[in-house]
Amino acid sequence: MNIYLTSISTNHCELGNRTYKSLDSSLKHIYNNLKALSSEYICDCAFFDREYVREYFTEEFFSKFNGRMNCKFAYGEFYIEKINDTKYQFVFAPLLITDVQNTFIVCELEILELL
Repeated sequence: MNIYLTSISTNHCELGNRTYKSLDSSLKHIYNNLKALSSEYICDCAFFDREYVREYFTEEFFSKFNGRMNCKFAYGEFYIEKINDTKYQFVFAPLLITDVQNTFIVCELEILELL
């Protein structure tokens, strides 16, 4: 059985780890956290509301995904990188922040195979 471990942190704190039985559930958790945290740091940041961005957080996308996906936009940079066969990293680095320097959000997804 596969277990999907997600971890979320910013440069300010670690927000914790969760495990899920399905890939879709773990991706939804990462998406919801990236959306919430990005809107917390940038007023009116609608990047994660875009349809094509939502598709990055689906099992179908990950079945085709290979290597690195990168999006640069007016609010910052977002990328997904395959670290190894079982680990993915999602990074959102906002650009337009005046009160906090070097802000970033990192989410990791690790696929663990349990017997």
